[in-house]
Amino acid sequence: PDASAYRSAAACFPECSSFTMIGDHWGDDVQGALNAGWNAVWVDRDGVMSTVPDHSNVSVPTIRELRDLLELFPA
Repeated sequence: PDASAYRSAAACFPECSSFTMIGDHWGDDVQGALNAGWNAVWVDRDGVMSTVPDHSNVSVPTIRELRDLLELFPA
């Protein structure tokens, strides 16, 4: 995953110091965000965490449904 896309997006919000990508594709969403220095939340609807390569060395919150974000980011 090319981190430049994430850096370009971040440049649109210079007032923000950190970003979190919420995505359902490990390689494009989660790994891309991590490569750019962002935080990430993986929406693993199918429960395939054990089949994703190179996931054991990173700590990424994993949720099954978008409504689970409420537990990670309470109001």
